[in-house]
Amino acid sequence: MCVVVREEKMNTFLTIDEINERFRSEWVLLENPKTNRKLEVLGGRVRLHDKDKQRLYKEAANQRLKHIAVLYTGQVPQSTVFWL
Repeated sequence: MCVVVREEKMNTFLTIDEINERFRSEWVLLENPKTNRKLEVLGGRVRLHDKDKQRLYKEAANQRLKHIAVLYTGQVPQSTVFWL
């Protein structure tokens, strides 16, 4: 089940290190993420997190958020292929 972060916790800005620590091997959706000039995510407010990517994306569509970033906090196998 996709975890929707409660309203009072949603306002807390977390750094990328804090996100990686709290949500190990999970997909994390950030609202209004802070990025550097290279558009690398530095942190943000966690809205959703889940072990299952498809559930996270389905719930994200229901949220209708404007500015988001989706991160995976686990190890990505070297054999993984990304399509951009």
